[in-house]
Amino acid sequence: TISSSVSLMTFVGEDSQQKTLEQVHEFLKGREELSIQDTQTGMLAAAMLELQPDKQPARDTYQLLCDLLENDSREEMQSLRLNLQASIRRLNLLGNKFDLQATSLDGREIRIDDYAGKFVIVDFFASWCEPCLTDMPHLKEQFAKYQDRGLAVIAISLDTDAQALDKYLQQAELPWPVIHDNAEDPLDRLQMKFGVLHLPTVLLLNKAGAVVSLEARGAELERLTARLFETPTLAEPQATATDEADQATDVEPAQETESLIEPAK
Repeated sequence: TISSSVSLMTFVGEDSQQKTLEQVHEFLKGREELSIQDTQTGMLAAAMLELQPDKQPARDTYQLLCDLLENDSREEMQSLRLNLQASIRRLNLLGNKFDLQATSLDGREIRIDDYAGKFVIVDFFASWCEPCLTDMPHLKEQFAKYQDRGLAVIAISLDTDAQALDKYLQQAELPWPVIHDNAEDPLDRLQMKFGVLHLPTVLLLNKAGAVVSLEARGAELERLTARLFETPTLAEPQATATDEADQATDVEPAQETESLIEPAK
């Protein structure tokens, strides 16, 4: 019954969502030992809640599952716990500075501080991710339209096959730096640092380098860029990172994504 309610969470009102969430939390806390199905039900509830502007209920649900699995000795449950911890890190990006320091494929040192004063799109993608490739022409259009007005893009590839990535980049001719996230230990990769478990994941950073949207793709990207570059505003004090985060996080539901990326065991 709870699983059925969870699957319908995006189609019901806020009160019904809250009631379902309370049932999920009560159920999880009442289990003597969580099964994989129990955990996946909780993760699905959190994923549904991530589609809402307020990310706190999703974060709380991931944290509850993390706490309940802390002392679970089963390997498969600890693998799920790694995903839960990654999801918490991703949600914690919102409103905070995006601490990126890496080297692009063309040898450039990429630091967020070097982009101060610009709005930055950070696109996590892979050459095998069909939704990523479908989104790329649209991202190029937005970049071409607003780059002279202060928009920058950084791409981070999660490809494990360097040759496949190189082949794609040769034909794609992306006009922005590309970082290949291929550290030998998967737990050391940017994917895990920033909690990216599905693709595409597209972030928007404000001029101070803080994350103001976790879902800046498709129609939502157009809405955000139009708001930043097209909406006339009266002269007023410069907005703080918090102000811009508040303005840019009333996002629409995320579009199609590839399935979860399993962390290496």
